[in-house]
Amino acid sequence: MPFIQAQHQYKLEMELSQAPSLGSGYALYAVYSDNSVTTLSSGGTANGVPFNRVEDLFFDLAQEVVRIRIYSTRANTPTSLQEVNDFRDFTNCYNYQDDPMNLANGTTIQYLRFNKLTSLSVLNNFGSTNNQVNDCENFTLNFYEPSCTGNSVISYAVEYAVNSGSWTQVLPYAARNAAATFSLSDFSGVQAGDNLRIRASYRASGASYSDILTYNVISCSPIIVSFQSQDTSCSYTPPIDGSFTVTFDRALNNGEQLTNLSLRWAGQDNILDTPDDVPVYDAIASTTYSGTAFTWPNGLDAGVYRLVYQSGGTNSVEEYDPITINNGPSMTFNSTWTDVNCFGENTGSISITVGGGTPPYEYLIPEISPNRVSFTGTSVLIPNLTAGTYTVRVYDSNNCTEQQ
Repeated sequence: MPFIQAQHQYKLEMELSQAPSLGSGYALYAVYSDNSVTTLSSGGTANGVPFNRVEDLFFDLAQEVVRIRIYSTRANTPTSLQEVNDFRDFTNCYNYQDDPMNLANGTTIQYLRFNKLTSLSVLNNFGSTNNQVNDCENFTLNFYEPSCTGNSVISYAVEYAVNSGSWTQVLPYAARNAAATFSLSDFSGVQAGDNLRIRASYRASGASYSDILTYNVISCSPIIVSFQSQDTSCSYTPPIDGSFTVTFDRALNNGEQLTNLSLRWAGQDNILDTPDDVPVYDAIASTTYSGTAFTWPNGLDAGVYRLVYQSGGTNSVEEYDPITINNGPSMTFNSTWTDVNCFGENTGSISITVGGGTPPYEYLIPEISPNRVSFTGTSVLIPNLTAGTYTVRVYDSNNCTEQQ
């Protein structure tokens, strides 16, 4: 059974000394929101004899602590103790350890640490969707609920066991911050497919263990290190022919496949994770790639995408974004004409000037010919036309078109 059972369990670590005097003492209280208190520690000198006290205590308290208060006291006579000397409140941060704190009666606090102990499963949001670690990424665990950021420490050790094996320390008992970061190489003998069990010990010796987190160890899917996009051919759709190629950090192993691939499209606002996203714009159940490069096989519209994938069906789920595909260059053209000189003549002409798109260009005038005619540069003159109405279409090398 884990050591942490109560809803409001705290650990107190304190070192305090008092110099010889006629008689002095101290009292440390936990204060609640209704101003009621619980005594955490107290003591004093006797007949002017100095003393030193080191506390390492646990408390199951009735409610959440809002502050802690320490009183120092001094006696007016050898048998009379008067609580008038000094007191200090700790509200937002119950940790004092940078420099000794000297109270008015000769009491010196070397360090004071008071932090809440909460189950590891709650602290680390452990559950059915957060119970895996992999062999290529570090992971961070929290081992208590700090009373303040940056300067909050308590003493604990971290132990692990592989499958049903014995427990081994990975971090020895010492004063530590709440969060600790690990890689799988810190845990001797663990490999993909194992269950890695982790717990904290809050005493230097004795059974004061947290609950146990059991992680499934999985292998890493290939990691994307770069991508290159191919824009759509035209500035309009269709065609939907954009694409991208990603480069992975490794080749696939024998028999390994990319699995559960999907693309999330950011929608018209081009911002991922907003309400107009299309969560599954396109999906592929499984595929392979040669070398380290993979090209999305289906045509894509211009936009911003996130690629989600894994390998082998059980390895780590990976995400990569943003993948941006732009529209192809827009194309415009201008056409002017010259009328025939006299009735019945073929002295008319049409002049075409093109901008944008991707050269070389072609024009089509179906009233003259059903075939396209290519031309060099960005302008062309079509002479020898009779009077009439003509439709002009221009195409670039990507078959993008405009017409007048």
